[in-house]
Amino acid sequence: MLLYGITRRINLAFGGIAMWGAYLMVGAMTWLLALTDLGVVPALLLGLAWAVAGTAVLGFAVQHVVIQPLRRAPSLAMMIATLGLAIGLEEAVRLAQGSRERWLQPLLADPIPLGGTADFPLQVTAMQVSIAAATALIAAALLWLMARHPFGRDWRACAQDQVMAALCGIRVARTIAVAFVLASMLAAVSGAIIAVYYGGVSHYMGLVIGLKALLAAVLGGLGSVRGALAGGLLLGILETFWAAYFPADYRDVAVFGMLVAVLIFRPQGLLGGPGHTNP
Repeated sequence: MLLYGITRRINLAFGGIAMWGAYLMVGAMTWLLALTDLGVVPALLLGLAWAVAGTAVLGFAVQHVVIQPLRRAPSLAMMIATLGLAIGLEEAVRLAQGSRERWLQPLLADPIPLGGTADFPLQVTAMQVSIAAATALIAAALLWLMARHPFGRDWRACAQDQVMAALCGIRVARTIAVAFVLASMLAAVSGAIIAVYYGGVSHYMGLVIGLKALLAAVLGGLGSVRGALAGGLLLGILETFWAAYFPADYRDVAVFGMLVAVLIFRPQGLLGGPGHTNP
């Protein structure tokens, strides 16, 4: 939503960018664990830093080559261009790494019992706790950035009226560039988290990530950062309860069916209203 809030253009490339970040992280971790004496946690943190840095460079290049030239083009042009970009990133990884999935060793997977019964134990892993804490920290930092930092002020001004923002001295093109690079870095973090949680990556994982990110944004109201965060939380709850009470094989069918239904009956989102662009 960092980009849509300013440009009013749907970007379908973030799934591919998240996949790119996941591969960078897995490659760096594999190399560090094989050739150095670092433990799993330091290798994970260094791999994450490498993924974020590499994806920031990718986002900077994509912003100048694809996003900036299409900023004033019709919305369909941006959608088609970013879809092509996502496919290009996936095919580049497939040609470079092969089509088979890459797997990681289980990380911090020892269960921690919390209660429950013998038939239905309640437990978590250290990785799940770490992911939840990291997600909450990143979300809080993003909300602080949008509310208190000068970039957040510029973003809100550009989201309301780009012409008036430019007349007030705000560099609109620079704000869009920073928003895209920041969104690319967050996509890299999400891809890395998915990789370590599920234990593997594949070149086609970006499509599902991108569509679910779009669903989270639609649920929360397009143009709202806080709404996108709430939509992602709602999507996670939906997937968890579906897997608990219904066949897990149909989970994605239910998720994408909800996306179609929301786009038909409430395109402004469940948590937003028309023209909802608040951070």
